[in-house]
Amino acid sequence: MQAKGFHTTLSTKIPLHARHEYASCNLFVLHELPADIIVDSFELDDHGFCFQFVGNTNLELPTSGVANESGWLLVAVKPETDLVVVDVPLHVRYGVPREGHDPRHAIQLPPPTCFWACTSSCALQALSCRPCLDCF
Repeated sequence: MQAKGFHTTLSTKIPLHARHEYASCNLFVLHELPADIIVDSFELDDHGFCFQFVGNTNLELPTSGVANESGWLLVAVKPETDLVVVDVPLHVRYGVPREGHDPRHAIQLPPPTCFWACTSSCALQALSCRPCLDCF
């Protein structure tokens, strides 16, 4: 992810080699987000995401105001091709001011965890989406 400014997009590409074998399952992407990063739930709703976010949701707090708490974003994905691309809009919190020649701060994001969930009940009912897509 290469960010310029405080708004960026986290793009995850998922190649699926046996998509048809999981036709009755749900595909999920789980992102661990450091305290420097925030997602706007309203923006995710506007983009049509089915998601659940756990973490500090106050968009106005700087990094120093969230006590170094990570956030977790779980996104449900509807795979329609053998290459799924999930573009999540992110925002960077204001950081702690730094002195010196290069005041920029590098933010490290761990790779996401992608997994299939295969159950008899709809795992999406607890996720925030409008409208619920009936497990796709």
